[in-house]
Amino acid sequence: MSSEFVEREEFRALFAACNSFLDVRSEGEFGEAALPRSFNAPILRNEERHEVGLCYKVHGSKAALELGLKLVNGTVKEQRIARWMEFLSAHPQATLFCWRGGLRSEIAQEWVKERGATARRVRGGYKALRGFLLSEIDRIAASSKFLVVTGRTGSGKTDLLHALEGQGQTVLDLEKLAQHRGSSFGRLQIAQPRQATFENALGARLVELEARGKLIVVEDESRLIGHMALPDSLYQAMKDNALIVLEESEEGRVQRIIAEYVIDHLEHYRKSAPDPFSALEQFLLEALQRVIKSLGSERTSEIALMISAAIKLQRAGSDSGVHSAWILRLLKEYYDPFYDRHVERGAARVVFRGKAQQVIAYLLGEE
Repeated sequence: MSSEFVEREEFRALFAACNSFLDVRSEGEFGEAALPRSFNAPILRNEERHEVGLCYKVHGSKAALELGLKLVNGTVKEQRIARWMEFLSAHPQATLFCWRGGLRSEIAQEWVKERGATARRVRGGYKALRGFLLSEIDRIAASSKFLVVTGRTGSGKTDLLHALEGQGQTVLDLEKLAQHRGSSFGRLQIAQPRQATFENALGARLVELEARGKLIVVEDESRLIGHMALPDSLYQAMKDNALIVLEESEEGRVQRIIAEYVIDHLEHYRKSAPDPFSALEQFLLEALQRVIKSLGSERTSEIALMISAAIKLQRAGSDSGVHSAWILRLLKEYYDPFYDRHVERGAARVVFRGKAQQVIAYLLGEE
């Protein structure tokens, strides 16, 4: 094992141990594709990298290196080294990488070494790590045992995953990784990651879960979670593995959806919008438009009127229960038929049905 480089055969151990990374790529590269648990502290910022790149194309590598050292010198250099040293002090096992494991990470490694810190750099850089993670998604999807939790909208599948995780079960929370609740109304008040960042986080999480040597519990999802696309290998594995159907009362489902679709979003808009009720109404109506093809224009218009009426009552002082009617209609006329057909198609894969506590007891008994 090289003391200077982290080699490919060590990658699995890094991700299984939830290792931290020091990413010295530019902020633009990091924004397009990041690794989990990575701290971005560029050696060349966007504008500097652009200048160096143009110099390389026109004058070659030597001139580009000289320009880079000129741009990152004096106080600028010391500030950047200070950020690296602070991170490495807090994360002494962190590994260092740039795009291809080349000159940028080599120079950063030398500079921190001059200050008394040791940081191994990834041979092949980000590209090698990403290639490894993509291959691991395919390998683990094909070789691991999954239990897929399905159920009607509002049945509490995500809550169940959280409860199972708290009990030590190995859980793959795809909606958490995608930063989206999965349904047409499931957009969170934060932006979704880039597709590459999502895939990197997914691969890292699968490596971590596989290292624990247990079956993996995952929520049933469509191929798309918001704008994030599941890799084909994992999506197929979820279609092929056993299903657990989570059951919940109609009233319980409506109350859970009110909490997620109405209360949570209104709380956010109270902090961020001049008119939180108008912002909530706009959010709900825009989400409704995304299912118009399935509902049809007439039913969509009727539910839109019900949403606006509920917002008006809530603004006048009624509690959030005034949203029950349109939510119940949306469940019965859109979500439930969809999920019922889905479960019917997978009936042969169903191994258990029950409410949350029954499912937890069943799964913990499967350990």
